[in-house]
This record gives sequence, structure tokens and C-alpha cells, in this order.
Amino acid sequence: MKPELFQLLIDIRPQIPGVTDKTYDPSETIQAFQNKVIRPILKLNHDKILLIEDHLIRPKLKSKTSPDQLQNLYASILSKETALRYTLIGIVQGFLSEEEFIIYMTHKSELDRRIITMIIQRIRSHYEPTPIPEY
Repeated sequence: MKPELFQLLIDIRPQIPGVTDKTYDPSETIQAFQNKVIRPILKLNHDKILLIEDHLIRPKLKSKTSPDQLQNLYASILSKETALRYTLIGIVQGFLSEEEFIIYMTHKSELDRRIITMIIQRIRSHYEPTPIPEY
């Protein structure tokens, strides 16, 4: 892929408050990679992740699942359904630049675990009821 296409992958990522620099310095920690690279990619693909959840995960859930049980059920489903898990991870991989992909491959198992955890949290927070403010 041409360098300008990799730059486009970085430029289309949304800004996240508190993470002002979109570029990742390889000397930084995995946590910094997660926050500067993975989080914006997940935010960019939020609707796609919810669509996958709605069509592929939600039908496997019991009808009366409490919000507290959701995280464990999602983790259980994603641990058993490797194709689904790798589809979700592949969404992130597809938006990595070449340099970021090399860093990802170096820390693949740790980053895969973090990606799945972040996706589960993202799905769960989307479906949790929003508290009504008191006036």
C-alpha cells in the first residue's frame, strides 16, 4: 500500500478528548498504543461493531439478560466463536498503518485481548440505560 493511503487511514480516525496526538511513538507503552491507535479505530467503526453485535451476538443471548450478565455472556460467546472474534479484531487490523501493524503483531496476544475487552465495554455501554438528570 502506498504511504499516502496509510496516512489516510490515520487521518480519518476521530479525535478523542484527552488523546490529542494521533501518532503513536514506538517507544511508548501498549497502553498508549491502545489509547492513541485502537480507541480511535473502534470509535470510527462503532456503528459497524453494533451491527455485528445486533446480527451475530444478540441472537445468542437469552431474552432477559441483565446488564450485569452481559459482559460475561459477551466474553463467553467471543471465546467460543473464534470466527466472530477474529472478524471484530480484523476490523481494527484493517485500519492500521504498516508501522502500526508491525507494532500490533509484536504484541498481538495482549492487543487482541484488549481489543475484545474494549469492544465488549463499547457494546455494553451502548445498551445500558442513560440516567435521567434531575432538575
